[in-house]
Amino acid sequence: MDDCYDMDCIQETLDICKEYGIVMTFYPLGVVLDEKDRDLWRSIVDAGCEIGTHTMRHSRLGLNENKVMYACILRPQEVLDRVLGYHYPIRTLRPPYGNIDDENGSTAKAMRMLKKAGYDHVVNWDVSQTDPVKALPRVQNGSILLYHARPADVRCIRTLVPQLLEKGFEFVTVAEIIGLDPNVTTSTDLYTLDMSLY
Repeated sequence: MDDCYDMDCIQETLDICKEYGIVMTFYPLGVVLDEKDRDLWRSIVDAGCEIGTHTMRHSRLGLNENKVMYACILRPQEVLDRVLGYHYPIRTLRPPYGNIDDENGSTAKAMRMLKKAGYDHVVNWDVSQTDPVKALPRVQNGSILLYHARPADVRCIRTLVPQLLEKGFEFVTVAEIIGLDPNVTTSTDLYTLDMSLY
């Protein structure tokens, strides 16, 4: 679930996860993370769901200058730690618009910077459909489904989840799909971004 502007939709989606015993990955923008929502974000982690990043403000990564790109990529970690009250390492990143191209269409610069920031994968999707009738036949083994925190998307998730479970699909986090350990090691040492390193 990208962006994550609507906390009511996030809560409803988390409730669906709990109801069906599934996990998913949430990709909030750094600007939507707020300490007033601490309990909700902690509940997401406690439910075994993953929190990734969708960058700080939804800008096209490849079109940013280096320092701005690093801030877009790394500042959400600092904000998330402050919101949770502990360090939860963000391990996956979904680029806004699913795109890291620069003005010449090259991904080389962004990939180099993402790797330096600790992200070895650019996470995109293969199913983005809010009509469950159209979404269901598109899902295959290893699919990543893209949704946003909007009522239409949550309605689709509510219908689609039991249908996918009935077909024998298992829900996992994006970290698991790309082969990362599903267990996340947290700590009390909050992350602070040091831009002098970048």
